Amino acid sequence: MLTLLMALSLLTDGQASPQLVLVLVHEGQTPEALSGAVPHQAAWLLWKRVPPAEPSGWSELSDSSDESPWLPSRVVSFATGRRVAGHWADTLMMLDSAPFEGGSARQAFRRRTGQQPPHPALLAMNAGGLMTRGLLPYTLGARLEQAGKRGLYLYTPHSPPPSPYALIGVGSQGFIPAHEFPDFESLRVAIPTLDADWVLLEMARWDYATLELLLAEGIETWVITLQPPDAGLDGIARLTAVVRYAAREQRGLLTSASTRWAGLMLEVDIVPTLAQAIGGDKVDWRTGSGAPAFEVRLSDWHAFWNGLLPRTATRALRQSLGLSEHRGALERIEEHWRVQHEIAPAILASVALLGTVWVLSGLLLWRIGRLSSSLRSLYSTGLAVLLLFPAVSIWHSYCPFELWTGDVAGDASVIAGWLVGGWVVLALAMAMLARTADMPLLSAAGVIVLGVILLDTYLGGGYGVNRSLLALYLWEGARLYGLDNTYLGIALPIALLAPAGWLEHLGRMRPGTRGFIALSAFYALLT
Repeated sequence: MLTLLMALSLLTDGQASPQLVLVLVHEGQTPEALSGAVPHQAAWLLWKRVPPAEPSGWSELSDSSDESPWLPSRVVSFATGRRVAGHWADTLMMLDSAPFEGGSARQAFRRRTGQQPPHPALLAMNAGGLMTRGLLPYTLGARLEQAGKRGLYLYTPHSPPPSPYALIGVGSQGFIPAHEFPDFESLRVAIPTLDADWVLLEMARWDYATLELLLAEGIETWVITLQPPDAGLDGIARLTAVVRYAAREQRGLLTSASTRWAGLMLEVDIVPTLAQAIGGDKVDWRTGSGAPAFEVRLSDWHAFWNGLLPRTATRALRQSLGLSEHRGALERIEEHWRVQHEIAPAILASVALLGTVWVLSGLLLWRIGRLSSSLRSLYSTGLAVLLLFPAVSIWHSYCPFELWTGDVAGDASVIAGWLVGGWVVLALAMAMLARTADMPLLSAAGVIVLGVILLDTYLGGGYGVNRSLLALYLWEGARLYGLDNTYLGIALPIALLAPAGWLEHLGRMRPGTRGFIALSAFYALLT
């Protein structure tokens, strides 16, 4: 009897139990729609700009003409945690028993790679191409294999066909073992008893009630939607929802070092996050483009980078105006996204048109000799006011009102009113500075712009820069904290021309000792 108990104990010790469940949901949902009663942390997942795939070769894989040209690169970036270009063949994921090339996918996979996958298994049909390009060892499944962690793909006869994003689970040989269940209920019941360290499953649409008992057991479960909830959140970059269920932890928001923005993480953060959650220190996640995500309260710097001081001031302003609090961090991220893509282009085009007309009008008057001293003064004043726009763009970020209600005309009028008010305030500050310091208006405008950028960066944690009207490149291509190329391209020329104009106005060739020290300190802050 004792021998039997010892044998059973050894068998139990030798069998793994899933530490984590990854659920890929094909239908787009908001983070709120993925949420349930079990404690969880939510975020928007930002899929940033990736290289489009070449159109050649797709006709061999599918007759659909509606596929996004960014799909292959999104798939590879999501699966490997590295933002790289993908090929159309990379998107082909098939169960080994599925028909393919006149036989089964298993036979085709064996011909292409020489590998003998187990049965059943989920196969990356372009495993050879991914291996040749050096990408296959970076998938989540391959990284965990190196740490001795085994994955399992679960499905039922009613499960949706494997999505291209299931590439995240394949190992270094191009496949992940699979297990079929007769129905989803038996699949859910079996998960805690499976001999695997983590499992991957896909759902056509999210059904919280189906998985609620599993979530309540405390197994860490990540739910990721593969499509935006609507077309307004899609494009070159896009937003989808992600929720982490952890029954023994408190509710909150997810963030990462890639964004430093509460409620926002990147698609390339998923692999390092899950690799660390499953493999711990045995897995090296630093070989990718992302960083592990975590609940914002676990960070010492998230409050700074999410604008603790500005948000406190904005909240006080809303209360003084008798306005209710906005709907939350996740809704605010969605509002900023929609403003950036629906309203900001029109505002930027209007400002660019106004500036072009103003500059050309002045040049025309100068060319025909009609630019009198009074008109010259008016012209330079107008240029100085226009130069304030980068600061006005940051001012937009601190709007205490709801930015997006769906009424484009109404939302645009509210934002325009807020911008005009900020423009007037900054113009008055510019005029006071010019009068007090005996400074040309253009130089004073430059100082105001630089001052706003530095104050926002060093006191607000870049809150305004990240959410400004000029931040679209930050959303789609660059990092989400500090100064991106747009604001560096603004700050550096102004930092050179503003003091030069002031010195010229004073009739000096170089600043004095105190001026030199002040400029040196100022330039040091910019770097």
